[in-house]
Amino acid sequence: MSYLDSMAIRPGAAVRAVGTLAPARSGHVLTAWMEGVYGELSRELGGDTAPVEGLASPPLDQVVTVCGVWTGAEIVDAQILEGRVGVRPHQSLDPHRFPAVPGVAEQLDILRAEVLEACDPLRGRSLLSFVAVPGPQGWFGLAAATDAEDVRAQLRPLLHPHFLVTESAWTLGQAEEVERVLSADHNVRNFGMFWDVDGRFRAHGLLHHMTPELAASLDAFPAEIAHVSAWLMPDDPDATARGSEVASVT
Repeated sequence: MSYLDSMAIRPGAAVRAVGTLAPARSGHVLTAWMEGVYGELSRELGGDTAPVEGLASPPLDQVVTVCGVWTGAEIVDAQILEGRVGVRPHQSLDPHRFPAVPGVAEQLDILRAEVLEACDPLRGRSLLSFVAVPGPQGWFGLAAATDAEDVRAQLRPLLHPHFLVTESAWTLGQAEEVERVLSADHNVRNFGMFWDVDGRFRAHGLLHHMTPELAASLDAFPAEIAHVSAWLMPDDPDATARGSEVASVT
């Protein structure tokens, strides 16, 4: 079983989720919360909810962790658990991870017309993306590529020593296809592309919950091509711990 499949929720599975409870016509409704960049809890999931049955007098309007059984539409036989770790967003690029790369004073010195023109023929061949990054020593160029030497050969005369190339195990076309797969799934609340903490250009998706079908689709792509997070997770300590960092397709 792959990691993504272990993250998938099937009817009858034990699940857990973090949010705030409010009374509903029958039982309660749990509104999703997730963790922000600094560990703070926020409603970045856009008010996603799940009906909850089985709680007698739960705390209302407080962030709690609810566990129970997922029927495919609601959480039944619910209980309140101690602790509350919301869905964690993907970790974006931290320029301070590259302290040794020399920089320049102005962003436009990196994004010069001749540099962007040199990038154009590389896209679709070896270059996934190119961006100017404000590092500790100033602005530098960062490129993600399937063939780092090809990209270095084209950009070194224009940017050396103010640039860095990271190797990618997937192509831009594959990353874009993952983005299309995520965009077509009704459980996906947010998706796109991002630069991760290691300077890799990847897809990301934020889900209400992972389905077996989506897990199977994503498993067809290279490992770690996407970071996938889900609000509703299996109530399994190992899966929950892995899910806090969900680097997917691993």
